[in-house]
Amino acid sequence: QQVHQAVVSTQSTGAKCVVKVLQFHPGATIGFVAGYTKSLDLFEVDGENNKHLHRHHFVNFPIDCAKFTADGNEVILGSKRPHFFTFDLHKCTAIKMAGIRNRPEIHYKNFELSKDGEYLGFQGHEGLFSVFSAKDKQLVKCINHRTRIN
Repeated sequence: QQVHQAVVSTQSTGAKCVVKVLQFHPGATIGFVAGYTKSLDLFEVDGENNKHLHRHHFVNFPIDCAKFTADGNEVILGSKRPHFFTFDLHKCTAIKMAGIRNRPEIHYKNFELSKDGEYLGFQGHEGLFSVFSAKDKQLVKCINHRTRIN
């Protein structure tokens, strides 16, 4: 019922576009939806009213992937763009994170956070994976894997 209610609440905000991500906070009663509206919508998830808390719009950034960090203080957002964003939940601010220099074909559409919360792994083109520190968002290593992953 919580998922259904969150989707219904999203409709009440006037967002009329594809929702790509719905995720619940690891330690609080909030969740978010994000997608091709280019917006991150935060909700209080109580199973009844699911009050809309905040919307942040990202210019020219349709959101394909978004996840809470392990500590729950940020949301990382990815798109088919040469950069990604972090959103600080305490300050309600977004920071644009530059992509890897000299790799213009890289996009940040698909990523995973490591279980320990220390790393972000972005899937790039032609088997390239970029590993970033989740703390400071700096590139740690690029890994080239020749097998195609769908």
